Amino acid sequence: MEPQTDITPTAQQESHEHNPDLCVQCQAKPFEAGYPINLCTDCRASLIKYPIPNWLKYFAAGILLVMVLSIFRTQKYISAAIHLGRAEKAIELKNYVTAENELKKVLADAPDGLIANANMVIASIYNLDMAETGPAYTKIENKDFDDETELLKNVESALAFLDQNMVNDTVVNTKVAATPNTKPALLKLVKENNSLSIQLKIVVANALYDLKEYKAADSLALEAISINSESQIAIRLLSATKRELKEFDKALAYCNDMLKINHQDIYAISQKARIELKRKNDERARKYVDEAMAIDPDSDLALEAKALTDYLTGHKKDADATFNKIKNLATISGDNTIRDRISPILNGSLQYR
Repeated sequence: MEPQTDITPTAQQESHEHNPDLCVQCQAKPFEAGYPINLCTDCRASLIKYPIPNWLKYFAAGILLVMVLSIFRTQKYISAAIHLGRAEKAIELKNYVTAENELKKVLADAPDGLIANANMVIASIYNLDMAETGPAYTKIENKDFDDETELLKNVESALAFLDQNMVNDTVVNTKVAATPNTKPALLKLVKENNSLSIQLKIVVANALYDLKEYKAADSLALEAISINSESQIAIRLLSATKRELKEFDKALAYCNDMLKINHQDIYAISQKARIELKRKNDERARKYVDEAMAIDPDSDLALEAKALTDYLTGHKKDADATFNKIKNLATISGDNTIRDRISPILNGSLQYR
């Protein structure tokens, strides 16, 4: 028979058993109450003083930095995706001012983004904002659009629209500049150079408009639009000539033609305000001013319509304040067209109606 094994704990085993009433570290002294870890005073002090290695500090700092950068980049990507989505929806709705504003936010963080730049080309062209078109186009020129065939098609359509509306012919501009700025001389130029067609007609029509030869300007603009019914430059001019000839309904119809292309065309909306002011329909004019300002409060065209409406409805202080904004914009852009056009009306030297 084998001898029985004694399973009773020895005194030594008993001494190694954990005593919950003592310090968990040394098991020699009572622990301090009131702390989540039961340590005696001496053990707690020694652990607090234990130095953290520098490598551990640097490692922790590195991990923290990576986490912060990751969060920051993720937020940027999410923000860019949201703005791009809004821009694409705005383009679909032909709200090109909204689209351009959203795309500027995307390109501020990702200036080389192919999709964003392609959409910027589209939006800026339909806004006739050539300052934005050029830089965006250089970012997409000769690039592979992969599966974005619909986007590429829309870019090509926008570029075709731009080609139809560019009035930047050196030969035409040189001929007009060399011609005396009188109605007979300008009409003679058109007659002798009819082969230059729509470009010459539009440039001369604008020159005649500036001479206040509205009937002649209107006639040439109509000839231009008979050649290209989608010429936005000719349509813009006709909205102005019809306004001055007091053919108000026709003027508004041309504005509506512009708005079919771009639902947020500030020129068309502000022109509607000027037309309604001309026929003394001030309440409706104010409606169009509010609409234009809501779309783009920094547009000199919207500000011009607002200043004119304020002035003609007796709000001269408001008109002066708005005119100051127009002057500031002219100083920044270097384009004094709007400032010089409205200034004589606001100072009383030119009667608008």
